[in-house]
Amino acid sequence: MAAEGRKMLGAILGDIAGSKLEFANNRKRPEVLFPEDCFTTDDTLMTIAASKAAFSRETEGTSLEELFLRETI
Repeated sequence: MAAEGRKMLGAILGDIAGSKLEFANNRKRPEVLFPEDCFTTDDTLMTIAASKAAFSRETEGTSLEELFLRETI
């Protein structure tokens, strides 16, 4: 995997790991990095869509909005 792909993967995993804290005003460090009830967010899906747009020739000519909507289905 190229460096760019690893960075995107890191952004996706970080977003999922922090999903439980997204709207909680909590500065406490979680005990478990990926608790069972963590989840993907809209930011996760947009990062995946942007990654596909940036790194895949198959998505050439497809809008970022369309790629995002594909991820939500």
